[in-house]
Amino acid sequence: MLELQVDRGDGNGFGPLTFDTTPGYTDTHPQPATLTQWKYRGIFHVDDTTVGQWSEVVTVAVGG
Repeated sequence: MLELQVDRGDGNGFGPLTFDTTPGYTDTHPQPATLTQWKYRGIFHVDDTTVGQWSEVVTVAVGG
């Protein structure tokens, strides 16, 4: 299972987005009115155990 986290640039840092078992997850959170950057990262889980290291952070421009 893949744990995805997002940092929406609101000063709260990374927080939970979803746990997903299939590729192609779409973030349906409403986009902001002004252009900003959201950052995403992921890590795998097997049962209740984290496996490996956090992925590289991917930055996406949203809003505006």
